[in-house]
Amino acid sequence: MIKIIVENLSITGTKFNGEEPADFILLSNEEPYTITTPIRYSFTATLAINDVVVKANCNFKIAGKCGSCLKDVTEEININDIYLYYENPGQGELDISKDLSEEISLNLPINIVCDENCKGLCPRCGTNLNTTNCNCSEKKEDLFSEEEDNIWDKLNELKLDNPKN
Repeated sequence: MIKIIVENLSITGTKFNGEEPADFILLSNEEPYTITTPIRYSFTATLAINDVVVKANCNFKIAGKCGSCLKDVTEEININDIYLYYENPGQGELDISKDLSEEISLNLPINIVCDENCKGLCPRCGTNLNTTNCNCSEKKEDLFSEEEDNIWDKLNELKLDNPKN
């Protein structure tokens, strides 16, 4: 839990550093990666009249499969300039854990890739195009046949009973 004692803050800002375990960030079971290191954070909390402004940065590593070629990938994630604002939080402790966790979650990548120039897998035979050329990848225009393009035409052949007639 990341807590700030409001009465200890100043208008020039108070710096905080620390880390939270990886489960600090809630990932769904459908995410294509896992967080492999603790979440390291640093932030400055500033008192602005009766309000508190927090500017935070964090970093950690994630690991999973490349979204294009399925190769194992580890990537360092740096999220900078997270801003949190608390209007008139009163005195005492201010817990920013949930808000910081949500902001980090919103900034997570949808997918990870091994290389920005990853060619991925051949959609026909599944060959990793980064390491091998396949014969079917040369015939990209043939990947979808006329039959596959017209699969929705079968709907026109349906005979539906209309109870109003």
